[in-house]
This record gives sequence, C-alpha cells and structure tokens, in this order.
Amino acid sequence: MKVGMEMGGYWPSHDRHIDNLVPEMIEMAKLAEEVGLDEIAIGEHHFMDYGATPSPLAFAAYIGAITTRVRLMLSVLLLPVHKMPILAGEVAFVDQAIGGRLDLGVGRGGGPYEFERLAMTTNIDEMREIFDEKLELLHKLFEEKDVHFDGKYESCTKTNIMPPPRQRPHPPMWLSCMRPEAAYHVARKGYNVATTSSRKPLAWSEGMLKAFRDGVAESTGRQGPQKISNLQWAYVAKDDDDKREKQEMGYHKQRQFQGLLMNTCKAPGGIVEGVDIEETPEQVADGLMIGTINEVKEKMLEVKELGFDMLVLKTNIGPNIDDEKAGLERFAEHILPELRDEEEKAALETA
Repeated sequence: MKVGMEMGGYWPSHDRHIDNLVPEMIEMAKLAEEVGLDEIAIGEHHFMDYGATPSPLAFAAYIGAITTRVRLMLSVLLLPVHKMPILAGEVAFVDQAIGGRLDLGVGRGGGPYEFERLAMTTNIDEMREIFDEKLELLHKLFEEKDVHFDGKYESCTKTNIMPPPRQRPHPPMWLSCMRPEAAYHVARKGYNVATTSSRKPLAWSEGMLKAFRDGVAESTGRQGPQKISNLQWAYVAKDDDDKREKQEMGYHKQRQFQGLLMNTCKAPGGIVEGVDIEETPEQVADGLMIGTINEVKEKMLEVKELGFDMLVLKTNIGPNIDDEKAGLERFAEHILPELRDEEEKAALETA
C-alpha cells in the first residue's frame, strides 16, 4: 500500500505567528520524502485558518523543486471556482516543471463556506451541474486540439493548452467522494477515487471500498487501472499522555470541521470557531488514528487489509512542528515498513 501525507494548512495555535505556517509545511514536505512516503497531497481552501492552502498549484511547484521522488497530488482543486482553460494550462505547466510527478484531484467542495464568500451558489444540484460541465471541458482541453466549447458556465474557442502536460493526455485524475453512491458512480466513469472516513469507524470505509469496486467492475477504464485512497487524521504518540493531548486537538478540529461542513460555524477574521457536535470526545477518538505505536499500527493494517491502494495521513491536526515531525518519524520507523507490499519494498530499495 502506498502512503501519502496531506499538507493541510491548518493554523491551530494563534499564539504562534502565522508566518511560521508555510515554512513548517515545507519542513514536513521535506521530511515526508526523507522518511519514504510516496505522495504529498495539497488541498485547496480559502479564507480560513482551518485550511490555509489557497494556491495548491504554486505549492506543488515549489515542493516539486525541492524533492526528487515523491509525487504531488492536488487533492483537491475546487473546480467551481476556476476557469478551465486557465486551470488546464497551469496544471500542464506544473506537471512539466516537476517532471511528470503530478496527480490531479478535483471536487465540488465540501461545504458552502468558501462559495458564500465568493457570492456563488450553494445549491447542491446547481453546484453539481457546474462541476460536471467544468470537468467535461477540462477533459477536452487536455485531450483535444482547437477546443470550442459553449456551455452554460464556461466558453472558449479554438483553445489549445501549451505546453501540454508531461503525462499525456493528463496527470492521473482523482475525484473526491464522501458517500458510497458517489464512489460507485465516479469509479464507473473510470476515475481514481479519493475518500476520507470523516472520523467514522473503519466499517464505513469498507462500504466506500465496496462501492468503488462495484463501479470499477462496470468502468470505462479511461485511465487504466483505477485506485482508491483513504485519508485519516493520524499521529503516533510517544506515550499515553501525548496521545490524550493530541486526541483533544483532534476533537477540537472535528468541531471546526462539522461547523464548516454544515455551515453553522462563525469565522470572525477567518478564524473558524468550533461548534457543538453530537459525538463525544471518546467517539471521535475511536475514528482517529491517534494513539501509541501499536494502536495506530493496528488501525492502519486494517486499512491495508481492506485493500485500499493508498493511505493518506493528515498529521497537521494541532501539534507543534516538533511533535508533528517526531510523530511522523515514529510512524516511519515502526509502522511504514509493515504497510508495504513486497514489490513496493523492492522498488524502494532500488530507487
């Protein structure tokens, strides 16, 4: 199983200056390659401290220039906020600049917070229509010449992407899914699927995997063999006290997440406040991969045994940079080797 790490852009401790945020993300990206991770995922979020990653393409270009092996996944770009002819050209350029190490993840967006601030619709049906049209145009721009498109939300004429991506016709494409029925339909169309458990039990992830496999069985196979990833909030603690502290951070972050998802939170000055949630701290902790080495290992091996192709770690859930780095190093030493298949181990040894 491949293992990646998400660059979350989370700024949880406002007693530390925000100018530390990006340099610390760069430190973690360097460490991710050093300890042997396969992928660095960079999301797109705007106008908030919960996810301060407004320019994932720029960050992918920078990280690609200071690494040599790790792949960079845009996970995910919010298609509704972009113009496709511009975005396609930027994606192609970055893929060229980093030697064809780009993966392209796209989605509609997980909540209305950002769209409200852009004075865009938050109607789910209309947003789906916008996304589908933009995705159709994105494919045409990558796959055709002199593209003419006259849609409801996008138009272009005699448009060509120059230069084309290093990976033809485009980087591997992933679509984010938060529901089993979405995973089925996305897989059926031939895409890779990016999922997150959203702190639900692993049995929920098993349902996502089954839906994905059902879709693959009916797939067009437009990208060749299809893959599915699973994102988990993760931290390998040094002891029980450290575990409890980081689980409390995870609970606070979950309260922010739910507020953003349900559009019930306040965010004065871009600082996202937590909301009351039904789950207890203990229930949320059950859905987190935050614990001692053996506790985290057990949960991660379950993800491997289920058959996910990639586990993506969200380590930026609140720890200071020293703790975050130490947690990743403990993961790499004690858990990562057991997540590898024999072929992956051999490939890494010869790399």
